[in-house]
Amino acid sequence: MVDRPTQRKKHTGLIPTIGGLSIYVSVLVTAIIFEFSVSEILPFYIGSALVILGVLDDRFDLSARLRLPVQMGIAYAMVHFSGLEISSVGNIFGYGAVHIDGAFSIFFTLMCTVGVINSINMIDGIDGLAGSLLLITLLPLAVFVGMSGNQDFLLLLLNLICGLFVFLYFNSRIFRSRASVFLGDAGSMFMGLVLVWCFVQLSQGAESILSPVSAGWLFGLPLADTVSVMVRRVVKGLSPFAADRTHLHYKFIDAGFSVNQTVLLMAILHSCFVVIGLIANSYRSIEPILFLSFVAIVVIHFFLADRIVKHFAGTFIKRSRTLL
Repeated sequence: MVDRPTQRKKHTGLIPTIGGLSIYVSVLVTAIIFEFSVSEILPFYIGSALVILGVLDDRFDLSARLRLPVQMGIAYAMVHFSGLEISSVGNIFGYGAVHIDGAFSIFFTLMCTVGVINSINMIDGIDGLAGSLLLITLLPLAVFVGMSGNQDFLLLLLNLICGLFVFLYFNSRIFRSRASVFLGDAGSMFMGLVLVWCFVQLSQGAESILSPVSAGWLFGLPLADTVSVMVRRVVKGLSPFAADRTHLHYKFIDAGFSVNQTVLLMAILHSCFVVIGLIANSYRSIEPILFLSFVAIVVIHFFLADRIVKHFAGTFIKRSRTLL
């Protein structure tokens, strides 16, 4: 279970891909120690299937054709056993909440679940990035979970957050020159399921404390980047899951920014998304504006990301030389 360097992956040497697996084990041990019932922490048990799939993927590099059906089955298990599904996408047009039901509701939930699961995997491209963006999203989500009254789930979510902090000690380049462990597909897929579980649980139903539009903004940067990249690949006639260097973090790297500079820029951008999402949750009347704004950001990313990054990089380099 090691990641080998390729033309796309620029790291040096064989790096263990057990970061996410280690976090999962710590959460599982906590569940056993506190004797939580299956119903109380169902997402972590269903997530076990994703961890197994991720371990196999990390070891044998499974194709998307093999991964996707299993991910769809696990997403359906979430809907079937928990009763969670997306029945409202919020007030996106200004005429009240848009509701969906029946088979389309289930299908839409499956698509969103698989999308979030894979978006974490796609954003995990440089040292420290995925862990940092996950933390920025999970911290406010933990507050909302606490507000919902599910204390058992909150305890395990806090355990997962602490595990991410420890993981970043070994994965980011703040404490070492290069990462000594990667999150791995097991970790990225497991984290993705936990995120989407929180989003759906908190944003659906009559007593929801998080609006669906705000939920999208809390996952803003990975979501916008993944949608833009996947659409671009489809337009080119490629598989939406084809590996390339078109993600935003690769654009920063290729423009001349260091890994730490890129992680910092991405963390700042994602924090802006999260802050906007929190504001939107307090002012539901602006949901239509924020929905259209998010769509506009995805369109801008699709058409102008290269130019914006190159212009920003040129300005940054000129100012750096001036200061030196």
